[in-house]
Amino acid sequence: MAAIVGRRAGFVGCGKLAVRVLHCRTKGVITMQTTLTVRLSDAETQGLDMLCHHSGKSRSEVVREALRAHRLRDSLRQSQAQLAPLARAAGWLTEDDVLQDVS
Repeated sequence: MAAIVGRRAGFVGCGKLAVRVLHCRTKGVITMQTTLTVRLSDAETQGLDMLCHHSGKSRSEVVREALRAHRLRDSLRQSQAQLAPLARAAGWLTEDDVLQDVS
């Protein structure tokens, strides 16, 4: 087990959102755990709980997966926006155009 070299905790606030952040550094390994408070409507809470029940995952797992999926979609949209002009310039207007050149 690694010894704890340093530890600090603090609160970061922005409007109605407060996040508790705990940083713990162990011999070359940095672990971080953040607690985030999110306000949901009753319907959103019920939907989240149904997702958790059907998937067998915790609320935290479902929210982390949703955040990762959202970040991936945003990244893909940014890539598409950057590459679309180059693809059009190369004559690729549809997926079939790309497949025709690649295969």
